[in-house]
Amino acid sequence: MNILIVGAGEIWEEGLCKLYSKSDYVICVDGGSKVFKKFNLSADLYLGDFDSTTTENHLYMLNHSKKVLEFPAEKNKTDLEIALDIAVERKCDKINILGATGSRLDHTLSNINLLSRYFSEKVQITLYSEHHEIFYAECDVDIFSNKQYFSVFPISKEGAVVSMSGCKYPLNNQIISFASSIGVSNEFIDKKVHIEVYRGGILIFLSNEEK
Repeated sequence: MNILIVGAGEIWEEGLCKLYSKSDYVICVDGGSKVFKKFNLSADLYLGDFDSTTTENHLYMLNHSKKVLEFPAEKNKTDLEIALDIAVERKCDKINILGATGSRLDHTLSNINLLSRYFSEKVQITLYSEHHEIFYAECDVDIFSNKQYFSVFPISKEGAVVSMSGCKYPLNNQIISFASSIGVSNEFIDKKVHIEVYRGGILIFLSNEEK
């Protein structure tokens, strides 16, 4: 099962149409309602505290959602985290996230960090923006992508130990320290990049933009 979660951030509209058509279950999170109304889309679930939507878009979603869940504005989880809780409970194979990045860098960082919290070898979770694909790994991973660049970042102060092949700057049992820039802006030279993670966990960013 593929689940699509659409948040209130910046939306890659072309990607939305592609991912929506391949999804078995669709969750609209709060202000994501604007793009559902724009493209006349419906959702299996519409949730949030509804503080980032408009009255017009909210009414549209109430009439174009199979289920609606409203939460208080003051809570210990963001709306996106609640959506991920629900998605994981459905025992899906893949979760795609759109609308999780934007001008609020604090929200963007929080949403990216959620990828590590919900990591499982059984579920592939990918966060998409117009120029990036972002996911988290603690094990070996093969990357097949039409992107040109990729970067890797350890997320804990213990860092990570990785090997990488199929790229311009290969690594062999390399220790990547937390906050180090050694993993930034590598390039594909083969159709497949193979990454082995021996210790720790890494965020992987795929990008077509050089800067």
